[in-house]
Amino acid sequence: MFKKKPVIGIVPTFIYHETDPYQDKANFVSMYSEKIEKSGGIPIGILGDVESFFSICDGYLWPGGNKILKEYIPIIKDAIQNPQPFLRIC
Repeated sequence: MFKKKPVIGIVPTFIYHETDPYQDKANFVSMYSEKIEKSGGIPIGILGDVESFFSICDGYLWPGGNKILKEYIPIIKDAIQNPQPFLRIC
């Protein structure tokens, strides 16, 4: 029988350059993607319109970082309202 692999959305960590916006970076920790794949899931990075990922993701991983961007808060609400796994790493 065919079993659907869960899709896990990964929120990036951000590094901002104070004077040069071209140096701003969104980073994904490759180890998290590798662990999701080894556990039978499909990792995807969440960038841009976060709400467009709600119909795709079966759960979320939010790595630690120095700042929580308000654009990503709807992910928390989606995980609560549609009970989905949500792992926050500090």
